[in-house]
Amino acid sequence: MAVRNHPRGGNNGVVSVVILGSGFQSGAAAKLVRSGQPDILGTQVQVAASGESLATTLDLTARALGDWDVVVVNPGSQATTLPCGFTMTSS
Repeated sequence: MAVRNHPRGGNNGVVSVVILGSGFQSGAAAKLVRSGQPDILGTQVQVAASGESLATTLDLTARALGDWDVVVVNPGSQATTLPCGFTMTSS
């Protein structure tokens, strides 16, 4: 499993993002992680039948600016991380 794109979003509300990669499975979870900050959990996660993309909704309201790690966890706890894979911008 791998994540290979670098989405971005503003910290003024809810955004929908598509994470590109490979090996994503139905039932996968997605989140943004940054040291010293609470995780941002993806909701309404939808995995493409090909397993090459994952769409999710993230609430970025008032979150810290800068780079966050993108973490995708397949059922069975197989996880992959793209360090600094999401950029939080000011709105």
